[in-house]
Amino acid sequence: MRKGLLFGLALSLGMGLQVQAQRYLSEVFTSSTKTSNVVYGVNISVLTGAPAADTLKMDVYTPTGDTSTSRPVIFVAHTGSFLPPPINGGCTGGKSDYTIEQFCDKMAKRGFVAVAFSYRLGWNPLGDQDTRTGTLLNAAYRGIQDIRTAARFMRLVAAGPNTYGVDPNKFVAGGFGTGGYISLGAGYLDSVDEIYLSKFINTTTFNSYVDTSLSGDPYGLWNRPLNVANHTGYSSDFQMVFNAGGAVGDSSWMEAGEPPVASLHVPSDPFAPFDYGAVIVPTTQQFVVNVSGSKGIVRQADRIGINNSINAGVYSDPVSQAAAAASGGAEALFPLLRPSPESGPWEYWAPGCPNDSISLLTNPDMSQAKADSYIDSTVQFLSPRIVCALGLPGCNTTATSEQLQPGAVHVFPNPSTDVVNIRSQVAGSTISQVKVMDLSGRTLHIANGLKSMEYSLNHGAFTPGMYLIQVQTTKGMMTQKVVFN
Repeated sequence: MRKGLLFGLALSLGMGLQVQAQRYLSEVFTSSTKTSNVVYGVNISVLTGAPAADTLKMDVYTPTGDTSTSRPVIFVAHTGSFLPPPINGGCTGGKSDYTIEQFCDKMAKRGFVAVAFSYRLGWNPLGDQDTRTGTLLNAAYRGIQDIRTAARFMRLVAAGPNTYGVDPNKFVAGGFGTGGYISLGAGYLDSVDEIYLSKFINTTTFNSYVDTSLSGDPYGLWNRPLNVANHTGYSSDFQMVFNAGGAVGDSSWMEAGEPPVASLHVPSDPFAPFDYGAVIVPTTQQFVVNVSGSKGIVRQADRIGINNSINAGVYSDPVSQAAAAASGGAEALFPLLRPSPESGPWEYWAPGCPNDSISLLTNPDMSQAKADSYIDSTVQFLSPRIVCALGLPGCNTTATSEQLQPGAVHVFPNPSTDVVNIRSQVAGSTISQVKVMDLSGRTLHIANGLKSMEYSLNHGAFTPGMYLIQVQTTKGMMTQKVVFN
């Protein structure tokens, strides 16, 4: 994507919001109310080396003046490489990061409840291979337990007196950067068996890096020396997951029946892979473990059908068109194309950060305006997909019937001997349906749910002659005569 495109998208979106507002899809409230430092649990931290009790807190953002008592909840995990700034070598790493506050505010003004939560930190990026891998995996494991604790706490509150007016059946786990590892783990790490893959085995002890006798189960429901079970009588589940950066421990964790996912990612991210690849320590540039990034995550979600609810939607807004053009038509993936290696274009920090020069290496043109544009685009990309995933009002599943301009779809070769190719020529406009009809308009063949830029039709079973091909895209419809030889 050309540098500056998202700035223009954000501007056009801002203008569009004044035209028509719809709850969850645009800002229908002028402000949000933030309730700070709500204690949602107590657990054991190893940040200082010795295990110690840690109070877990969240900031809850609600739409100011809203009378609804049944609102979906979005939990948002911050970045920071599982260490606090400035120890993490960065300028961000807490629930009060600019990105987290802005994102939560914008989602609350759309009618959601947004929860920014702290989670336990601590690992050793300076140790040997086993130490780096083991301590980082355990840090991620604790973060996954903590977001599930936060979910149980909000369901406890929802059971009475429902202080924040939440719908306990519509929870979304999300995260930026490092927080993406947490949100994806919360969606897909649901069994102790999944931490016994070969890459999670200590090469010296031949045991899993994560010792459940010390750390408990992935949900945090077992009382163990390094885990305190909180709110055990409530569900830890999420109905959707999203990540902006980060990765999932392994795509094999993703199974049928688990939550749908939407992903944003800079393909040139130097720390988290876009597809399958290595996690790299930001401060030392050393290898930690191989994981599955956003491209592999969405590919797996589409393959096993857990993204059907998202893929059923028709997304015609400018950000979705840009995402479709960058991803080749994947509805739930937004590759953020940047001119140089970069991990978080949505990040902003105030001048004077001790690690400013280091952080700018992977965000060289960092500014508040740039961060705002990427946060706006992230919100616009995620909002309609959350609506479709949760079954909320406003999910558009109907493509427009507007007639496309000549050249918007290329049908070739024509005449055709065995295969005819249909290709969308408009950036971001994907083909959703191809219909073959005879000259009287009778449907002979139909292909639905394509979600692609190109479709190939083998017409060997048709009698040679002239036919009509009707192509439906996210931009409109066209019909063309084609000769099958």
